[in-house]
Amino acid sequence: MGESEQATREIIGLLVFISVFVTGISLRALGKIGSGFAGTLCIIAIVAGLSVVNCDVVKIKWGVLEIQTIKNELKDLKVTNIGLKKNYEIFMLVNQSQWTSDGGNKAKYNKLQEEMRTSIDSYKSDLKWFIDQIKLSYVPTEAFVNGIPLCKANVGCREFEDEHSPTVDSIYSEFVNEALWVSRAKAAYLLRFTTNEKIEKTNEKGSKIDWSMIISALVNSMVSSKEHLVVSKTALDTFRYLVPDFQTISHIPTQDNSETVFDFDKAKEYWEKNGQGIIEQLNKTK
Repeated sequence: MGESEQATREIIGLLVFISVFVTGISLRALGKIGSGFAGTLCIIAIVAGLSVVNCDVVKIKWGVLEIQTIKNELKDLKVTNIGLKKNYEIFMLVNQSQWTSDGGNKAKYNKLQEEMRTSIDSYKSDLKWFIDQIKLSYVPTEAFVNGIPLCKANVGCREFEDEHSPTVDSIYSEFVNEALWVSRAKAAYLLRFTTNEKIEKTNEKGSKIDWSMIISALVNSMVSSKEHLVVSKTALDTFRYLVPDFQTISHIPTQDNSETVFDFDKAKEYWEKNGQGIIEQLNKTK
């Protein structure tokens, strides 16, 4: 391909990308489509543009597009044979794993991890980059979850649950039974503020907290393949809060180190090995 032809293809590809991308953003701004569909249109814009200019790798970083072109000079046919179709599938997995996309699809995230484990070596680093960015994006989700309104039972959303609510049973019920993932996420967040003192103040059911029931529910949420990622991540955060010793093997994730953000299996293993001691400690301190 001559330089002039390649330049023409790049211009056409850019125009295709801009037209579809702007259309998606405009429709989203006008409220004509949801954020998930808008994200899909943006990905289609990328793939459409790349199909014109013969690119194979696109990285999306904090909303800024960083495009790396793999041209004909590449000798490694294994990389180029992955092709645009596979890249599109990866982009869809990444998009659906984001917590901003309906709370994050855990099955899609697990599929992305499986793709990394089974891919050829030259593609693993790109897949790992995507996974690392997803983990990083989940670090600050607590601020979002804290802002979710959770209606108190039987009051028609005239009152809302918060950190000071003594109604542990109703919060627990919301966590295990609520159909909306946003409500389950907020309930998981509020369970970390559970104490026997709160129950005693209102004599809720006249009994102390069943810590085994609460911790088991948190762990079940973490390991469930059907649960939304942001709910499982919030349950894990609450587990760390209630069981501070667990932080010695799974630290609180930060922007500098987000590797532990999805340590669901570690929490399950820790609970199975130390359950009795955890319950005894909670009964003493909470």
